[in-house]
Amino acid sequence: MNIVLTREWNEIPGFARTYEITRDGRVRISPTAPRNPYPRLRKGDTVSTHLCKTSGYWRVNLRDPATARYSSYPMHRLLMLTFSPPADESFEVNHIDGDKSNNCLTNLEWCSKQDNLRHAWDNGLRRRPSHAILTRQQAEEIRALYFSPHGTRPTMGELGKRFGVTHHAVWRIIHNKVWKPL
Repeated sequence: MNIVLTREWNEIPGFARTYEITRDGRVRISPTAPRNPYPRLRKGDTVSTHLCKTSGYWRVNLRDPATARYSSYPMHRLLMLTFSPPADESFEVNHIDGDKSNNCLTNLEWCSKQDNLRHAWDNGLRRRPSHAILTRQQAEEIRALYFSPHGTRPTMGELGKRFGVTHHAVWRIIHNKVWKPL
């Protein structure tokens, strides 16, 4: 028995009917593209992908219809934008199994930057930063001291000297830029 696999080509959002992609990550110039973006290829031809040496992600060079410039796009993000648009534009694509080259849709999910980092740390894909001078408990103590009644409230510089950090580090803690409250 012969099994025939059919590829369903879907238009990539943001590329004005110029490119299409399949669930397995093949990209082609749309046969109905208003203009051919590649001089050496014909409409309907597939576009080659490449493995980025620095990031380890599969990428494809596409011509942006708005600027007419070529840019490199990560395959995992194009796949998710096409087949499972995000609820929030700030979301990142996470490879569930940790393999950057596995762009199977069942291996991809949308998540926040914080969740993506936590996933990488928990699975040994990335080391936690070791440069933190303060602990969470110290950051909470800084907030408590700074937001104490005005008569006894220390300045950011005083808190910095007390905890061995700069006043800017104290400012970042107070304004929840780092060590955000749980």
